[in-house]
Amino acid sequence: MTCQEREPSLQELVADLKHDLAKYVAFRSCNFDDEAWTGLLRPEFLEALRADLLGTLGGQPAWSIWDRHIARSARSLEEPRLQRVAQVVESLRGLEANLRNPELTGSLADARPTIRHAQATIRQELSALARELSRDDPCPRS
Repeated sequence: MTCQEREPSLQELVADLKHDLAKYVAFRSCNFDDEAWTGLLRPEFLEALRADLLGTLGGQPAWSIWDRHIARSARSLEEPRLQRVAQVVESLRGLEANLRNPELTGSLADARPTIRHAQATIRQELSALARELSRDDPCPRS
């Protein structure tokens, strides 16, 4: 089978996740200083978190983007780096009610370390895996 005939690869899946998820999951909130992540929960920071997590790409929550891409390949979750991403995506999914309901936003202040860790893990693991796969790919994209 030639490179053009093959099914979508893990490398392509990771590239799509890197663009659609990792690029946008912390697009606005990454620009805030450390105080936003530890001090009083400011309205503009809360709005940035909501935009990043609930409207990651095209107004979709981060976990929906993850689910859509991972559904393309069940075997992809055998990859340890993707397992780590799956774990932190689940931690973000668990915060959905807090992100959507203004009455529950107080608990988001306590969840900021979890959110920051998840965002960093998504970005780092997908970037590292994309680099590893591109070094090993016998059929590079043109």
